[in-house]
Amino acid sequence: MTDKFTTVIGWNVPAGLSTIVAGRPAAVGTCFQATEKERVIIMNTAEKLARRVLESFHSGDIDAVGGLVTEDFVDHGAPPWAPQGRAGYVQLLKFLVEALEPRYETHDIVASGDRVAIRATLHGVHKTDLLGFAPTGRTYAMPTMHLYREQGGLLAEHWGVRDELSVLWQVGALAPPQPFPLVAS
Repeated sequence: MTDKFTTVIGWNVPAGLSTIVAGRPAAVGTCFQATEKERVIIMNTAEKLARRVLESFHSGDIDAVGGLVTEDFVDHGAPPWAPQGRAGYVQLLKFLVEALEPRYETHDIVASGDRVAIRATLHGVHKTDLLGFAPTGRTYAMPTMHLYREQGGLLAEHWGVRDELSVLWQVGALAPPQPFPLVAS
C-alpha cells in the first residue's frame, strides 16, 4: 500500500496562521509533504489565544489569562456592573471558577481572520446561593457560544451567549414550561 501525499502550503504571517504537521512546526515559507495519516492543524492567532484561555480556565491558572488579553479588553458578555479591561476580565473569571467550579466541554472551534468562535457546554453543580436561592446540589449543563476578536497578538474583545434560563430549570429554581402543540390555530 502506498501513502498518498498532500502538499501543505500557505504560511500566512500577516493573518497569524501557523501550520503543524505531525508535530513539526513550520517556518515561514515551509512546504511539507504530509501523508494522509498525518494530522494537519492550522490555527490563527485568535484560536491559539482562545484555546489558552480555556486551558487556563480548566487548570485554575486564571492569572495567565491576563497575558492573553489587551489592557483595554472589552467583555460584551459580562454583567453590566462587571469591571472591564484586563483586570476586570481576570477578576470575573476568578469569581466564576471559585463560585461555580465549572468545566467546559468544547464542541466546536471555528476561526477566521482575527476572530474565533467556540461552541461549548458549561457543566457545574449548583453549590452556592449565587442565583438568589439556596443551593440544590443539582448538576447543570449550560449551552454557550463565545466569540473573541484578536488585535496585535492579544484578545481584545469577547462576546458570550449563555442559556442561563435552562440552568434555572435544571437546578429547580424555575419550573420548565409545559409542552404546547406546534399547530397554528
